[in-house]
Amino acid sequence: MSSDAASAPTAPHARTIDASRQGALRLAFGVTASFAAVEALDWDVTFLAPLLAANMLVKLQRSPTVAQGLGLIVLIGLSTGTVLLITSALITRPGPLILAVALVLYLAFYAHRRGAPDLATLLLQISAVALPTIAVLSPDGMVAFATTLLLAGCVALVVVW
Repeated sequence: MSSDAASAPTAPHARTIDASRQGALRLAFGVTASFAAVEALDWDVTFLAPLLAANMLVKLQRSPTVAQGLGLIVLIGLSTGTVLLITSALITRPGPLILAVALVLYLAFYAHRRGAPDLATLLLQISAVALPTIAVLSPDGMVAFATTLLLAGCVALVVVW
């Protein structure tokens, strides 16, 4: 009887530890699997898929449905395409490009503050920071990076599923 009384208060604590351990193992597996996948595909930018997989695993409580997954891929495509369009239109004029990128970032942070999903605003922020930077270094690399970002989102989504 005394052993039952002693083990009863620790049961919720044990479930919490098991749940946090399961979440940590899920995160570790997701990041490792996505990194192994992009290395097997011999991509140059190997950090994108693990970064997106980690964010998806942390931000989403459960695996997304097929509709949510397709919506996420469309969201990656729209955010990357929008920033790609802005950057390619303003690449020869640095002043307006900086102002446009600042406006996109401001709108992303404002949407986040107003309650937009974390993952949606993060994707816009990644595109708004990375694409103009790469465009300044290599205008041809900008489209390749945008394509890689979209494909990395697909790999991360498959790993999360």
